[in-house]
Amino acid sequence: MYVADIKWKLKYPHCMWKVPIDVEGFDSRVNYPNICPLSPERGQAFCKSHCEIAAKNNIPHGLREFLKYCGISGSEQHLHL
Repeated sequence: MYVADIKWKLKYPHCMWKVPIDVEGFDSRVNYPNICPLSPERGQAFCKSHCEIAAKNNIPHGLREFLKYCGISGSEQHLHL
């Protein structure tokens, strides 16, 4: 039996860079987020190293700018950032 703390997934801020995650000994039915587990830089969508990669590829890495880049729009009140 394997127990994972759901609070980590829901309460801990994650870098939004998508990375493949494989948990050794478990098949694809394990619901593990496919994101970088590092904390994002303050006000950024990504951790330090992924902010650098995003900048090199002309991808906005500021949190609000990245959300707009992804097509997520709305008033400041709706974004809760």
